[in-house]
Amino acid sequence: MAVQRCARCGTARRADLQVCLRCETPYADPAPPGDVAADLDIDATRPRPAAPSSTQSHGTVFLGVLVGFVLLAVLLRLSIAGVGPFRVQIVESRSVGTQLEVTLRITNDGDRAGRANCRIPLADEADVVQPPHTLLTQRIDPDETVTQVLTVTVREGVRPSGPVSC
Repeated sequence: MAVQRCARCGTARRADLQVCLRCETPYADPAPPGDVAADLDIDATRPRPAAPSSTQSHGTVFLGVLVGFVLLAVLLRLSIAGVGPFRVQIVESRSVGTQLEVTLRITNDGDRAGRANCRIPLADEADVVQPPHTLLTQRIDPDETVTQVLTVTVREGVRPSGPVSC
């Protein structure tokens, strides 16, 4: 049988403990070091200290996860603060067969540089709404305006059907 060693002092310990009983209960009488069998027998005669309850363990993990989510939310808020809003307008829209080419002019009205995620709603000739297409723009500095072209493969007759949002 392989003897397990105490993580703190290296003496033999019971398999159900992480450290030997002498390291876990510092007020216990120190036993003179002997052979491995004697150390294991000494440990077996002493009571094992009570482990934390499952409610305590689960509560601690829950609080840790909750604090982690709050920290992530704060970091996310700080990372996007001051970016946008973005003003967008369609400059030109032309369709060539199954290719729809939409030219957008996008302005960053925020205090920090960022990228806009624009949604372009589409519809066909019968005003049947098609799935919108999205465009992630290049990085736009504050108070800067860029023109960007989105080329989409669609069915014939599909066109932008409403205001573009960024």
